[in-house]
Formats: sequence, C-alpha cells, structure tokens
Amino acid sequence: MKKQANFLIKHYEYFNEEGKVTNEHYYIQEWKRFLWWSYWKDIKHTECGLGYRQKRKTFKTLEETRKFIREVLCPETPRDKSRETVV
Repeated sequence: MKKQANFLIKHYEYFNEEGKVTNEHYYIQEWKRFLWWSYWKDIKHTECGLGYRQKRKTFKTLEETRKFIREVLCPETPRDKSRETVV
C-alpha cells in the first residue's frame, strides 16, 4: 500500500478575457523516482476516440479526488488493466 504523502492534488482554473473562471478541475500527481531523479508525474487515463491517447485524469471536486486516492491509488488497485485469476 502506498502512502498518501506520495500524491499531490492540484487545482486548475482557467480565466477567460473577462477574468471569469470558465474551466476548473482538480488533478493528481504522484511522486516517482527513476534512477537518481525524482519528479511529479500526472495520473492519466486512456481515452478512446480517433485513436488512443493518454489524458490527465480530472475530478470536479476535491472530495472526489481524495476518495480516488484513498480507494484506488493507495491500495494500488489496477487501473487501465485487466486481471486474470485461475480458480
């Protein structure tokens, strides 16, 4: 199980030319290590359409974001994968 401290919640707001918020969402970044480098990486999901592409996973509320971290990312539940078990 991963610690919640390995995740960062960011709040994104886009302001139009009149200074009004027209787009707002939350997203998650995970602390990663590669050899001797450390960095924050966006949590993404695969989106289908005219081809597959990776897109940042966004949430409407802060509580939705925290719930996703608690229930999916911390217990390391598989995402965008399948699992097969012999019974």
